[in-house]
Amino acid sequence: MEETAVTHIHMRQAITLLVILMLGFLVAHKAIQHAQAANADGSQTCLQRAAAKRAESLANGFSKAGAFAQAENVLARCLIDR
Repeated sequence: MEETAVTHIHMRQAITLLVILMLGFLVAHKAIQHAQAANADGSQTCLQRAAAKRAESLANGFSKAGAFAQAENVLARCLIDR
């Protein structure tokens, strides 16, 4: 009788662990799909936008430090908006 109770407890723990792992997988899969969809629409990535802003700032006469700061600002805003 005692062996059956222990087996039952282990089965419940195994099922609980399986459910948690499945939920984790589904959440991760959804996050990957969301990230791929954001990049699949032809829009630039955050890093591409930052690089373009840096090049634009340098072309407009900003110093390297100023252009870097402009690019960092674009990158930060882009990452926050996602």
